[in-house]
Amino acid sequence: MDFAEYLFERKTPSKFTKDDVIRAAQDIGIDLSKYSYKEVMLGMQIESEHGSKWGNDVNVTGDQPQPTLKIVIAHLREHPHYYTQVLLPAEKRAIRESVEVLTNFDLYVNNVKDTKEATRIAAGILPICKETGRILLCKRADNVDNPGVWAGIGGGLESKKGESEENIIEVAKREFIEETTFKGYYSIIPSYIYITSNGGFKYYNFIGLFDQEFEPKLNEEHTEYKWFSLSDAEELPNEEIHFGIRLLFLNDPDIIKKYAM
Repeated sequence: MDFAEYLFERKTPSKFTKDDVIRAAQDIGIDLSKYSYKEVMLGMQIESEHGSKWGNDVNVTGDQPQPTLKIVIAHLREHPHYYTQVLLPAEKRAIRESVEVLTNFDLYVNNVKDTKEATRIAAGILPICKETGRILLCKRADNVDNPGVWAGIGGGLESKKGESEENIIEVAKREFIEETTFKGYYSIIPSYIYITSNGGFKYYNFIGLFDQEFEPKLNEEHTEYKWFSLSDAEELPNEEIHFGIRLLFLNDPDIIKKYAM
C-alpha cells in the first residue's frame, strides 16, 4: 500500500462522488480537464475536513462540493501534484517526526512531575509579525525546564490569581507580559492544545499576530531572543528547539504557514 492509499483508508471516506465534482466544476466554471483526476478526488477527500467534521463553528465549506473544489483547485494551481507530491510526503514525514517528539515530551513531563498530582495546565503565545512573516523565539535560561533551547513564551496556570481553564487565554497574556514586558496591541488565535498520554499535563498554544516586530525586554527565564523565518525555525535541530514548538509546527501547520514565511 502506498502512502496515498494509506491516507484514503485513514481519513473519513469522501463525501463527494465523481458526479458531485463534475457538477460543482460546472457551477463555478472550472475546466477539470486541466487537472489530474487522482489529484482532484484526493483533494476533495482531504479538504472535506473544512466542513462540519470539526464542528459547525469552524465549518468553512458548509459540506458543499463547490467551495471544497475551490480549495482543491487553488492548491493544484500552486502545484499540479500538490496532494501526491507535496502534501502527502510532508504528512508522512510529520507523522514520523511527531512520534519521536511525542515520546521525548512524555519522558520530559514524567520526569518533572509526579503523575499522581493534579493535572498541570499551562499556556503560551507564539508571536508572528504580519509585516515580515517572522516568528519570535526566545532562548530558555539555565534556571528553567528545558534550558538552552529556542521556545515560545508561556507559563503555568496559577489558581492563587483566580485563573482557570475558562480564562486560559488570560494566563497566556499574563505570561507574555511578564516575560517580555510588551503591552502593545496584538490579536490572538487559539491553536493546538497538547495533552500528555497520561493526562498529567495540558498546554494551550495561542498564535499572537503583531503588526511589526518588537524588541522584548526578557526576564530571567530567557537569555536572548531572535525573529526567525519559518524555514529557519523548522530547520533548527531537535536539541536546539523546544519540543512544544516542534509539536505546534507539526499539528497546526495551516495557521502557521498562513502568517509566517
